[in-house]
Amino acid sequence: MTRANIDKVRETSDSLLSAKAYRKLTDLVYEHSRIRLGPDKQTLLANRLRKRLQALELGSYDEYCEMLQASSGTTEVEELVDLISTNHTRFYREPEHFSFLSRRALPALTPKLNVAGAPLRLWTTASSSGEEAYTLAITVAEFALAYPRLQWEVIATDISRKMLAEAGAGIRSPTLLIVFYAVAGICEDVMSGCTSQHHDSERPWKLKPA
Repeated sequence: MTRANIDKVRETSDSLLSAKAYRKLTDLVYEHSRIRLGPDKQTLLANRLRKRLQALELGSYDEYCEMLQASSGTTEVEELVDLISTNHTRFYREPEHFSFLSRRALPALTPKLNVAGAPLRLWTTASSSGEEAYTLAITVAEFALAYPRLQWEVIATDISRKMLAEAGAGIRSPTLLIVFYAVAGICEDVMSGCTSQHHDSERPWKLKPA
């Protein structure tokens, strides 16, 4: 990096996100993700973008807007969406949902699926890094120990490719999966039973045939 570029990057931290640039950015975010940012999020967006501008050696938010609108800016738009996405998740979030699944929904569905010879396919949208999807898989895998004929799959989708990469690798809490569930013999089932796909939940999506 040249001295001129170093000075330019340093100036970024002092530059302001103008109202015009903010409108351009929020329009792009909404177009590509259907995430709507109100006027109260301008400071938040500026703070989240500051390091990104520095990494790209850009001296202003206006330059960043120009790059996004260029023909080569498609990949960067995905980076922008990743930066503003809220990735809030954890294992066994909303535990009553998983209790309902294991105690009522699965016992009612499984005999019908077995008779029809059909698989159980569960879709979790806005799945972030996969903790909820893996919890869903753990719940089904534990239930399936008593129903070995049951074929099942958990499909996790999210708009953030970064989060999907983490979900696909199962790296957020491998110790939980290995230590607590290897004894029950379902760890491999949990990992193999989850698949992840990129999808914006605000747009149409058709589940592929099993």
